[in-house]
Amino acid sequence: MKNRNILEVHKLSKTFVGKNEKTNVLYNISFDVNAGEILCIVGTSGCGKSTLLNIISGLDNNYEGNIKYNFDKEKIGYMLQDSALFPWLSIFNNANLACKIKDINNENYINYLLQRYGLNDFKNKYPDKISGGMKQRVALIRTISFKPKLLLLDEPFAALDYQTRLSISKDVYELIKENNITAIIITHDISEAISLADRVIVLSKRPSHIKNMYEIKLDNKKDPISNRSDNKFSYYYELIGKDLDVFNE
Repeated sequence: MKNRNILEVHKLSKTFVGKNEKTNVLYNISFDVNAGEILCIVGTSGCGKSTLLNIISGLDNNYEGNIKYNFDKEKIGYMLQDSALFPWLSIFNNANLACKIKDINNENYINYLLQRYGLNDFKNKYPDKISGGMKQRVALIRTISFKPKLLLLDEPFAALDYQTRLSISKDVYELIKENNITAIIITHDISEAISLADRVIVLSKRPSHIKNMYEIKLDNKKDPISNRSDNKFSYYYELIGKDLDVFNE
């Protein structure tokens, strides 16, 4: 039987070593990621969520444990919280940057995405001429332009206002599902996690371990905006909220 796991994380631990002390950040974390699913990881600030994503991406190789990639590791797309657009490049050239670095010609696909998400009229302009939400869309297009197998998103909506966050999250969801991309999304927002995810992993406080894992089974799963009105949404919110002690603050 073919292995459906695109990624396998086994007993991963991470310690930061300073001048006078050691800080245990992640401890004995194990989970698999199924091909085509959206996995959200939630936890309090400072618990090591971004550190975990950096390790999975290959940016941080100083850890204990094992990570097995059941695909070409070069097919990882990583989108940070900041859109990180280059101000001297046009919108199109920013969107095309990953493909240019990888020497891939996907210009037709990039033009399609710019058209679809309302950026076609701005593709020859520069980042200072567009809104924060539009910048995040450009960053997303850049990240998926080479058609990654695994998409890593680190708090991709955190800097946006509430309405823009909802709109961008819907765009992200549609792109992931339509292109059959597997995604791991880091967020501190419980509602965001439930509305987007097929599964949610809850991390404890530092040193972080997996406190709970939930398969999100909504009654009528659609898109991240509609999902917030689902009958089971509040049920999962309460479960995850208790794990994170948000009701005791």
